[in-house]
Amino acid sequence: MAARTTTLYDTDNNVLNYGGCMSPASYFETSTGLTAGPFIKGSGYMYGFRPDGTQAAVHRVVAFQNHNPSLHKCGARCRNAKGPNCECSCRGEFHGIDG
Repeated sequence: MAARTTTLYDTDNNVLNYGGCMSPASYFETSTGLTAGPFIKGSGYMYGFRPDGTQAAVHRVVAFQNHNPSLHKCGARCRNAKGPNCECSCRGEFHGIDG
């Protein structure tokens, strides 16, 4: 399998250091300050830490192929991508940003 570098981004496209996962109820309580009811279900949310140490939800996960990437010109196909895998000239920075 090809080596990949995985990068996490928040909604403002800041790079995050992986923090972990939390339940949907915990995510709701953390992001709103309200108490979650039993109606919130799901598998979980990833979170990370910005360079200043603040916690943020992971909005995009991009896996750049390190081994022999094509490095083709970055364009609309990359910027609107739905999946996490990238190998174009932006090296994942703009992958899925408009999607």
